[in-house]
Order: sequence, then C-alpha cells, then structure tokens
Amino acid sequence: MLSDFKKMIDGRLLKMNLCERCGSTEATVRYTGEVKEETLCLDCFNKIISTDLGVELEEQPLTVSIPDNQGVMRNFNIEKMILPNGIFLEAKEDISYGYTFSVHGELDEDQHLLFQKLIHKVKHRISKQYLNHEVSPITNQEQISMVEHEVVGTIDSDENNEDVPLLIIDGRPYEWNEFGKILTINEGCQFQLKVLDFTEDIE
Repeated sequence: MLSDFKKMIDGRLLKMNLCERCGSTEATVRYTGEVKEETLCLDCFNKIISTDLGVELEEQPLTVSIPDNQGVMRNFNIEKMILPNGIFLEAKEDISYGYTFSVHGELDEDQHLLFQKLIHKVKHRISKQYLNHEVSPITNQEQISMVEHEVVGTIDSDENNEDVPLLIIDGRPYEWNEFGKILTINEGCQFQLKVLDFTEDIE
C-alpha cells in the first residue's frame, strides 16, 4: 500500500501541510535530500526520485470506475510512487475503509502493462463476494455468513481499539468481534490464516 511506503520514508504521514515545492498540494512525504529536509506531495517526490534514477513515470488515468459482483460501480483513485526498488501503483476506493489494491513492478518494467495488471487485480478481487448479509425470518435480525469457506481482505487499524485490527472485507469494515461472531458458525472446523504482502496476488 502506498501509505505504508510513505510511512517508511516519512516516519509519519503529514496532515494538512502544503508541499514545499509546488505549494498547492497536500504534503504526504518527508524527503531528506542532500541539502535539506522537505515535506512534499507525491507528485513532487516522484519527480525528484525519477530524475535521480533516470526513470520517467508515464501518464496514467487518475481514476477508474469498475462494477463489483453486485453490479455496483466502485470508484478508485490511482496513485503511483517510484522508489529505488521499483514502481508501485495503488487503486484506492474513494470511500472510507473501502477496497485498496496495489502492485509492484521493476524500474524497467512496461508501465502500461503494470497499470493493466493493477486493473486486472481490482476486477478479479471485487468480482467475488466473501460475506453474505441477510435478515433472519425468525429473529428479524441481520445475519452475516461466509459465502464459501474462504475470506479475503485487508488488515487496517481500529481507531476505537488499538489492541485489535479492523478487517476490510468486500470493501467494508468489520470489527474484530464482529468477524469473530461470523466464525462461530464454523465451530469445530479447522482454519488457515495466511498473511501476504499488499502487492502479492491472491488467487
């Protein structure tokens, strides 16, 4: 996730500070150059690093809209970041705790193909629904269950409880206790937990 890479450079994300280079965009990266330390927007940071590395970042769409498994249009903002270890592209849904997907390519990789890889990843992942919501005819309360015996999502932080994670599944947040209740339906079964880097593919 680009926010993770920003934290690696930044030490902390900056909030509501304008870029010291262009002065018109929110600064999200703290960059330490040969002369001084600057707070920069992602575009200005990319220009500096791409010049240093001799790699030109190609123009790509800033937004895409893709239908999910229910036919609902999901709108994503596209961000790119260049680092010494490669080029990173991220598609982040324009809602709080929505879908987020990322891919990584080498510095000499075809950037058009890398963008297409990101779009394919988005389409593939949002084409599948992992949790089902339905109202019980007996209790008239909502019940959440796994569509199949598998759940894929991302791990986020819970602002209300820093001791447990917030899980983003099907483009919506689930608290740890809420997800635990979903698992109780499968009491007595085995389970497998596998954590992957954000840019890795999940089949």
